[in-house]
Amino acid sequence: MARCLANLWWMEIKECGQMEGVIAEEEGQGSAVEKITFPILYWMNLECLPNMTSFLSGKNHRLECPKLQTLSIADCPKMRSLTRQPLMEIDHRTPSLFTSQVQFPTLRSIFLSHMENLSKIWMDSPRDTLTFEHLREVKIENCKSLENLFPRWVATSLNQFEKLRVEFCTIKEIVTSGDGTPQSATAQILFPQLISLVFHDMPQLKSFCPDLPTLNWPFLKELRVTHCDKLNMFPLVETMNKWPQRDDHQDISNQETHSSFEKVCLLRHMIYS
Repeated sequence: MARCLANLWWMEIKECGQMEGVIAEEEGQGSAVEKITFPILYWMNLECLPNMTSFLSGKNHRLECPKLQTLSIADCPKMRSLTRQPLMEIDHRTPSLFTSQVQFPTLRSIFLSHMENLSKIWMDSPRDTLTFEHLREVKIENCKSLENLFPRWVATSLNQFEKLRVEFCTIKEIVTSGDGTPQSATAQILFPQLISLVFHDMPQLKSFCPDLPTLNWPFLKELRVTHCDKLNMFPLVETMNKWPQRDDHQDISNQETHSSFEKVCLLRHMIYS
C-alpha cells in the first residue's frame, strides 16, 4: 500500500485505539531490507494513538521522507521509536525516536507531547545517514521519561536552529556533556541563530549544557524560565547581560532570584518582539 502513495504530501493519523504501527511488515519478506519512501510528504501528525509503539512495524523497514518539514506526535504513550530497532543499534538498551533507519533530511520543526515512554529523541552517537541541519524549531511538553534533549553531536550541527520550548518534563540537561569538542569552539557554534528559548516547570533541570560556562546567542529575543528551581542560571544571565543596555534593562549578574531574572527576560521580550 505504501508504494502507491507517491503523491501523498499530508499525513494525519488520529484516534485509532488499536493501531500499533502505521506500516506493517509483509509476509514472506524475510531478511530483505525494504525502503519505504514518501517522496513529497511535507507534514506528518500522529495523535491519540494509545497502542502505537512505532511508525514502522517491520524490523527490516527503512523510512525516507526527503521533503518532510514538520513532524508532530502527541498522546502516543507507548511510542519510543519511529522504527523497530535492532538490538545492536540500541544505545544503553534505550531506544531513540530517530534511528539510522529514518531519513528526514529537510526536517524543520518537531513537536512532541504526552509521550510518557519516550526516553531519547536522538541516538547517543552520530550516524552518517542521520542529518538534522535544517531543523529550526523544537517544542516538547509532558514527556516524563525523557532523559535529555540533544546529544552533543546533534546540538553542534543545528546552525539554523531558532526556537526551543520545553515544558513539564523531567530533563536534567538540555545538551549532554561533552565528547571532546573544545569548549571555546563549541560555544561559537551552539545554536548561533537562536531567537526564542522557553523553559517551564522542569524541576529536575540543572543546566543547559554541563561543560559550557557561557552561551553565545546574539539574536536571542525571547527568554523565559519559570519553575525550574534547580537550573544553574549563570550562563543564561551572562547571555542576558550581553543584550544592548537600556534604561529599563539593568545588569543582573549579581541577582540571584529567579523572579528577578524572569522579569527582565519578559521585559526584553515585550520590547523587542
